[in-house]
Amino acid sequence: MPRLAELLQHIGRLFRTLRHLKPVQIVFYMLRRQLPPRTVKPSAEARVREERYLQPLLPVSTFQQSEHTFTCLNQTVEFDNEYINWNPSGKSRLWLYHLHYFDQLRDIYRSDDNKRFLVDDWIKRNPQGSQPAWEPYTVSLRIVNWVAFMLSDASPRRLPIHWLDSLYEQTLWLEKNDERHILANHYFENIKAWLFAGVFFQGKDAERWLTRGKRLLLEQLSEQFLDDGGHYERSPHYHALMLENMLDLFNLSRSNSGVLGNETEAALEEVIVRGLAFLHRITLPDGTIPLFNDSVQGASPSIDELYVYAGKFIDITPPEYSGGVELVNEPSSGIYGYRHDDDMLLIDCGDIGPDYQPGHTHCDFLSFELIWDDEPVIVDSGVYEYQAGEMRDYVRSTAAHNTISVDGKEQSEIWGEFRVARRANKLQAEIVRRSDNQIVFSGGYQGFPQVSDKIAHKRKIVCHLNHGGAAIEVHDKVLGKGVHRIDSYLHFHPDITLEDNGGGCWNLLREQVTIARLVIETDGDKTISTILGQDWYCPEFGIKQKNQVMIMTTEAALPVSLSYSIEKAN
Repeated sequence: MPRLAELLQHIGRLFRTLRHLKPVQIVFYMLRRQLPPRTVKPSAEARVREERYLQPLLPVSTFQQSEHTFTCLNQTVEFDNEYINWNPSGKSRLWLYHLHYFDQLRDIYRSDDNKRFLVDDWIKRNPQGSQPAWEPYTVSLRIVNWVAFMLSDASPRRLPIHWLDSLYEQTLWLEKNDERHILANHYFENIKAWLFAGVFFQGKDAERWLTRGKRLLLEQLSEQFLDDGGHYERSPHYHALMLENMLDLFNLSRSNSGVLGNETEAALEEVIVRGLAFLHRITLPDGTIPLFNDSVQGASPSIDELYVYAGKFIDITPPEYSGGVELVNEPSSGIYGYRHDDDMLLIDCGDIGPDYQPGHTHCDFLSFELIWDDEPVIVDSGVYEYQAGEMRDYVRSTAAHNTISVDGKEQSEIWGEFRVARRANKLQAEIVRRSDNQIVFSGGYQGFPQVSDKIAHKRKIVCHLNHGGAAIEVHDKVLGKGVHRIDSYLHFHPDITLEDNGGGCWNLLREQVTIARLVIETDGDKTISTILGQDWYCPEFGIKQKNQVMIMTTEAALPVSLSYSIEKAN
């Protein structure tokens, strides 16, 4: 019976996940599950266009101690001088994907000879269909990197036939094995690869890739970018990567006499300009991104790098911070807050989306990050890896974010590495400036489907911006019926330690100096217990640091209110 109950539970969860998918995803998902990848055999000679050009793509550093090392996700592997193991044991699938993306070809510290050796060795050791070399997403990124390399001064003047044959074969294979079962950023990478190959090669196949790619690109630009300029997967990290993708495509067209056409170039430019402005508004004072949903530092280009790249083709410069108070109000993406000099507060209250691809979603409704004096105080837990397991489950969980959980359950029914079944739903969110020194955010969502269909969490954050100081008040209310345990989490940067002053008052210290004070409101009607524990802060792939986490807990009949304040020390 336990096994039957577990099976029925899994079937129910799977149904609750699949019902959000587009029909095309279900069809192609079933085909990929039932059938092996489709093989291809080129029927035409790989011929390149005579007139083709590309300005350099953004550089990527994979070089470490020597040209026979490869560093990614903060892990380095050294290979034999004469042999590359393209599938080394003990590495995560994501690490292996990066090895096969061939970002090495954009590494300014690698010699041209080494780059040519890597291409030759890969062709020799990775026949069609081998894994993970021939995953569609991996093939897509590799096609772009190979085309960019073959159009650079680092490639041989006369391109080797086996290079062209392999690149042509990979593009044909991708055409037969695209990622319509996933869509979102994966499908965008497929389209980008077809466009790069379509411009690079000539012939019937190349014209088909180019024609299809231009049509699909316009469709995806319209679908994937929101009214406020953000990417619809609502991850600052993937937003930056998608901006790089669009700039690469703009580069491709402008470098080749407008090959993508005026309509496509205009659509790209419009989304690039809005997307850069959005990213600029949510970038933290130190130039890093907030870690909402699946986001990490160092794995996507910075706002400064993207503006420099864009400036090669578009008359655009980053807006200068004028000082004073600037509101952050991105309702489509669901990011709210303010910046005041080197202080910044960002709050996440965005829909899970896109509905049919929530793979990079975390349970972080109403979570926030707080930066004071250009130093992080309250942080998001980030992402350690995409591999299934304890760390992947943790970083996606409600408990990994600066928000509230009910009965220890999740805001949304997350499972696997990237799945979401029943979802929390945004109720409302707004931010207003009430006076020169006060900003108020209010928002709410309905969630915790494994507890009840009637649970809602509402949060109000009042920000006081006094001259030379600052404070925030966080007021939470959990609505519903019945008696429940409410846990409110606060995750502190690893540099921050807490000192108990008693009576619900705590000092926040950095290097033994008090930088702020935390006060937990109490009243006579309910008991609030406070636990100071440790968990993980993962600012980059492959890095996890111990940090202090405060859990404020009460058990009572709903509705329940909890409040605390954090005030900068003078």
